[in-house]
Amino acid sequence: MDEEDEHLARKIPKAWSELYVQALFRGQNLEATKEKFKMTTREEVNNFLFECDAFLDRFYSEGPPGVGEDLDKGIKLMDVSLFVKRILLLALILKNPNFKTILKIAQLVIIVVFVCLFFLQPYRIEFEDFARRVLDVRNAERLFDLPLSDVSRFDSAKEDFGYLEMIYHLYKAQKVSGSPA
Repeated sequence: MDEEDEHLARKIPKAWSELYVQALFRGQNLEATKEKFKMTTREEVNNFLFECDAFLDRFYSEGPPGVGEDLDKGIKLMDVSLFVKRILLLALILKNPNFKTILKIAQLVIIVVFVCLFFLQPYRIEFEDFARRVLDVRNAERLFDLPLSDVSRFDSAKEDFGYLEMIYHLYKAQKVSGSPA
């Protein structure tokens, strides 16, 4: 072994000791930072759960489940098409009612109704947003070793919403067909 290698071999224990002390120091500093993030995450989770509960309370009291047997009122809450019809009526009143204008408006309304019926259902949007946020909350809780929050009420409400969509879809189809309820 040459002299340079022996010199390096003698430095290794000291370099290792310094590296180990630096790692301990950084680890100590990171623990405090991790604890701050953990507390912030816990706060954000609690805020999310409060917001989710408020949404669910509103959904059950003012939304489709809160209408009882008044399915027509429930359809209005589930579907934005009534809003679109009102916009069309307003546009027809405000515009000069010549044939080309009405045709252009009708084409736009068909597009808007399509978008609203399939993508802009008010409660569907909120349920999808909360479902995405539940996943984010779960990931944050796992990252910081926090206990997983109970979102069973949300899961149940989301399932109820899916069933309500089916019921109102069938009711609307029955109503359109003209057969008695």
